[in-house]
Amino acid sequence: MSAVSDHATQLHKLNMVSGFWIASILRRWWKTFRDWRIEQAAAAQLYSMSDYELRDIGLKRSEIDAAVKGQLAHPPRPRNLP
Repeated sequence: MSAVSDHATQLHKLNMVSGFWIASILRRWWKTFRDWRIEQAAAAQLYSMSDYELRDIGLKRSEIDAAVKGQLAHPPRPRNLP
């Protein structure tokens, strides 16, 4: 009887570990997906701006993707306003 109980306990522990592992993967996947969607929305907003508006906030159209991902070599500098 003890062997059956030990086996059941081991299966229960394995199921708990598997459940935590799956939940961890799902949380990581959801965070990655959510971050990607936020980046896409930010890029879409910037791409919808005119070149004048982009220049006003210190960006060039070719820098939008890098800026959205935080990989811009230099921080955007707004142009001097009168």
